[in-house]
Amino acid sequence: MADIAEILKRWPSLPDEAVVHCKVTAAVTGLSERTIRYDPRFERVYLTKTRYGNRVGSVRKVLAGLDAPQPNGMLKA
Repeated sequence: MADIAEILKRWPSLPDEAVVHCKVTAAVTGLSERTIRYDPRFERVYLTKTRYGNRVGSVRKVLAGLDAPQPNGMLKA
């Protein structure tokens, strides 16, 4: 696995289809890894049976507020 600091440097140029480790998602969002694992906004993309990550495009949507939970429990479109 690439160094997290190196991935963070490359974050702006990563394609939306790229999959990053949960630790990178936690570093970018400022949330804990545990929160990332259980937050439904961060869909898991399985790379193998036991390894997974998060799609960069999905993380960017959350950061932009496009995937914010609404009071009724529904997500914004």
